[in-house]
Amino acid sequence: VIFMIGEYYEVSKDINFLENIYHTFIVPCSNFMTNFIDEQTGLPHASYDLWEEKFLTSTYTVCTVIAALEAAAKLALIIDQPADNVKWQNVADSIRSKLDTLYNQEDKFFVKGYLLQPDGTLQYDNTVDISNLYGPYMYGGLDLDDPRLKHTASAIESRITNVTPSGGVLRYEKDYYFLTKHQYLGNPWIVSTLWLAQYYTTTSQIDKAKKLLNWSLKRKSNSGILGEQFDPETGVSLGVTPLVWSHAEMVNTILDLSRHA
Repeated sequence: VIFMIGEYYEVSKDINFLENIYHTFIVPCSNFMTNFIDEQTGLPHASYDLWEEKFLTSTYTVCTVIAALEAAAKLALIIDQPADNVKWQNVADSIRSKLDTLYNQEDKFFVKGYLLQPDGTLQYDNTVDISNLYGPYMYGGLDLDDPRLKHTASAIESRITNVTPSGGVLRYEKDYYFLTKHQYLGNPWIVSTLWLAQYYTTTSQIDKAKKLLNWSLKRKSNSGILGEQFDPETGVSLGVTPLVWSHAEMVNTILDLSRHA
């Protein structure tokens, strides 16, 4: 929400809105994120992941915290609160500097996350998940040439992209939500497919991005509705239909690609 307030202000320049919510909303939210940090790792404490399934310190959530604190730091300067700016930016920078904790050096990809154990060890979840790429790429503020991003993208391509007859990108390996054909690792999703398309667009892999966009467009119903996920063999829509998230990422992807027309 803090990140989106920053996005809204960039477009609207609505200073009155910003002033009205700065002390009552932006400050307490940003201070919570600043303080919700584990002393041992320097990363945010565990919470439920974006899929609302696993309790851990996930790569995706860590990166959204970075983006949120950086947005808050920019807003602090607009409201003439330099101390808040310095505090929040310093924490964002500190978290980013510790992202290697979430990087599997042996297999070379950002992991789903870890859970800090009572004895101080980190129990890793090494699942290849589309959010392992999308979080650092969209919110982590990493350079697009960062080898960790490139290697994570390669893991996404080889392990959860076009691994079913119907094509597309899975959310993650062994995603059993609405999966009835367990010879496959999961069902392809519109959101995950378009997230990879957005990464391809940003890294100038336009042909790859267009293929994923076209795959997603072919999944729409006769009325134009997009579902959540699809049968790995038949491509029949499964799960929530329509899914606003699918439509939102379709708009985002088309807007991104339109800049390369």
